[in-house]
Amino acid sequence: MTSSTYKLTYFTVMALGEPIRWLLSYGGLQFQDIRLCHEEWEAQKNKSPFGALPLLEIDGKVMHQSVAICRYLGAVVGLSGKNAWENFEIDIVVDSISDLRTKIATYNKLPNSSQTRAQLRLALLNETIPFYLNRFEKMASEGYVANGKLS
Repeated sequence: MTSSTYKLTYFTVMALGEPIRWLLSYGGLQFQDIRLCHEEWEAQKNKSPFGALPLLEIDGKVMHQSVAICRYLGAVVGLSGKNAWENFEIDIVVDSISDLRTKIATYNKLPNSSQTRAQLRLALLNETIPFYLNRFEKMASEGYVANGKLS
């Protein structure tokens, strides 16, 4: 049996590429970790499926969409649910984290001098982030956020 070859392409920051790196590392899957600066990416962007990163190439097949990649790798390394309900519970957590990330990203994209940015910062720090973190903490009260096991 031959093992697959993995090649992750992402920017020089952690962000959306980091959960993919964690899953590959957790599973002991050797991978080429290609980190591009924005200028390097701009030169290659039109060759990708939707002009976005991260990309994970597995045995020459190019995958995109970070959450879909993580779901796939979760199954490969044994971290997915054992049935549709358990996968649904994992998806709830993943999508909730994505919602929080989107709210933070919206703030980060506003100009520094924007009054809206200042107001959004206060709302994030005093309302949004505590709201999400309190709920995640409640979900993890027994040690895991889904299914009572690492997932």
